[in-house]
Amino acid sequence: ITATNKAVIDATTTSLGQVIFLNSSKSGTAILASLAIGDPTLAVFAGLGAYTATLTAQSIGLNEQSCRDGLFGYNGALIGCAASVFGPSFVPVGVAYTMLGASATSVLC
Repeated sequence: ITATNKAVIDATTTSLGQVIFLNSSKSGTAILASLAIGDPTLAVFAGLGAYTATLTAQSIGLNEQSCRDGLFGYNGALIGCAASVFGPSFVPVGVAYTMLGASATSVLC
């Protein structure tokens, strides 16, 4: 894993922690693992949403410290959870909704 990839993964897991106001990559990892135990699809969508939102924020040059603190990715995680629970049963469409919605949260917030 390159340093850039590790930074994105750390920011993504920190984003998952930010959902419950924990600014910690380890907390985000624990939350993701807990989601995976309860509903693996929910965990995948939440992780995908957080990853997409974080990557979008970094790609368009938003505040680097805020990206590291998970402040752009947590809305994407919530979009992923919503898409998993309330979205279409056809998974590829749910994935597309998650990625589109998560990207939009970084631009709009």
